[in-house]
Amino acid sequence: MDKELRYFTLPNIFTLLNLVAGSLAILFAFEKSGNLTYAATFIFIAAFFDFTDGFVARLTNSVSKLGKYLDSLSDIVSFGTAPAVIVYQMLKTATEVKGFSFELPYWKILVLLSPIVLIIAAALRLAKFNADRRQTHHFLGLPVPVSAIFFASLPFVNTFDPDNLLILKTWLDVNMPFDFILAVIGVQVYVLTNFWFYVVSIFVFAILQLLEIPMFSFKSDNYSIKANAAKYSFLILAVLMFAFFQCFIIPIIIILYILFSVGIDIGNAFENLSFKENPKTWLIESILVTIFLFLPFGIVAIINALRVQSFYKSGNIESANKFSKVAGKWTMLSLYVGIIIFLLGIVLVQNS
Repeated sequence: MDKELRYFTLPNIFTLLNLVAGSLAILFAFEKSGNLTYAATFIFIAAFFDFTDGFVARLTNSVSKLGKYLDSLSDIVSFGTAPAVIVYQMLKTATEVKGFSFELPYWKILVLLSPIVLIIAAALRLAKFNADRRQTHHFLGLPVPVSAIFFASLPFVNTFDPDNLLILKTWLDVNMPFDFILAVIGVQVYVLTNFWFYVVSIFVFAILQLLEIPMFSFKSDNYSIKANAAKYSFLILAVLMFAFFQCFIIPIIIILYILFSVGIDIGNAFENLSFKENPKTWLIESILVTIFLFLPFGIVAIINALRVQSFYKSGNIESANKFSKVAGKWTMLSLYVGIIIFLLGIVLVQNS
């Protein structure tokens, strides 16, 4: 048999384990709501196998077409359908609905059907990934497993217990009052368990998967610290945050991944800033920093980004390049100022 068409190669076995874990996640999610944390755990296990199959395929030089398509089909189940079912169950609880019916109020029907958007976005994203040869060392759009991990972490937020944060409590007994951290965590729990947060997140993460926003990957030909400083900084920060806060902090880590990716893309664009026939608009980046970080500067960035598009369409390439630089500077300024204000806010709350 052709090596490209073999079923049970070592990488394909890991891929099938990904599929099994995703299927078990769906089964647990359809049971009573108390099993959502089990369902979420199986999505994390599926993510581990999804990472491992590619690593094993490259390590054993056994990359195959069958494995490539099998991986995407498994991912639709584990990272498209499984998290959608989890969100569906959480929305049922939030809207106080015992079972789906078309006799429900229209707004409840639309809300309960909204997780299907995650499945559609995952299918489109994975199909494009298979056909797109540009995504070898980075991603264009939020990776489907990252989106799935975000939604899979939400049941752990719902069942959060501060007494489980043993490492954090031990450290805080020496350094600062535990009540402060509990207050900050309380705000986060309120936001992450809010009904509207679920609904908005569905559409935001679906859009992030489909937009061609560069997202960094740890696959690289150069693993030097200098070339990957931002990536390693994120990794260290994520490990420390997880060590202190465990699964509860995963949604914030995912948001940080998106922001780090935008920051790395902005930094790379500034390094290569020159006169171009097709200048960068900065529109997506400026919208993201406006939403997540600092509104006033972000709005200025969006306005200049729209000017880039306008001048480019009118054929005025010189002006388009000029406003591309301006939009880039305001986007970068919004990113840095937003981070500084966020950090200052934490300090002020701590000292108040």
